[in-house]
Amino acid sequence: MLAPPSATVHFKDEQLDVTVEVRRATVLDGIRRAALTADVSKALGDDDSPLSQFLKKETGLEITASIAAYTLLRFTYPSCLACVANVTNATDSEFKVETSLTPIDFLSLPELFIEAWEDQVYILNPHWDYRKLFTKAKVEAGENLTPEEKLGEGKEPVGNEISTTD
Repeated sequence: MLAPPSATVHFKDEQLDVTVEVRRATVLDGIRRAALTADVSKALGDDDSPLSQFLKKETGLEITASIAAYTLLRFTYPSCLACVANVTNATDSEFKVETSLTPIDFLSLPELFIEAWEDQVYILNPHWDYRKLFTKAKVEAGENLTPEEKLGEGKEPVGNEISTTD
């Protein structure tokens, strides 16, 4: 059986040195993504859940008021974890990335790393990319796209690796 296309994301800073390989999603990955999404949705709907309490403590906002946190956890978190083919952590990394990251651990990762990981996931799995819904709605409403939205159009994996070093 052929392996699905994949791309790697490498990130290194003072606390984290990790390489994540993501793949074009299989049906099983889609099922895993749906399960992760359901788990997060349930936790976000419960004000007493550890996730809701963490977000309220860290942001001072109720989850319903934090669209950014809701979007990241409802779409980005499940998509990134569901199609991980491999994770390699440097032995001296202070923090380890695992395929079983909790939403709270995911939120603790560097934003630059999450953005690079998310980009590769959606390049390989454009049918999962929720950002297209917002872009399409803006175009239909006659609004101008941001430079970031324009850059997202027609992306392809870049040499099968993105390296981000701070």
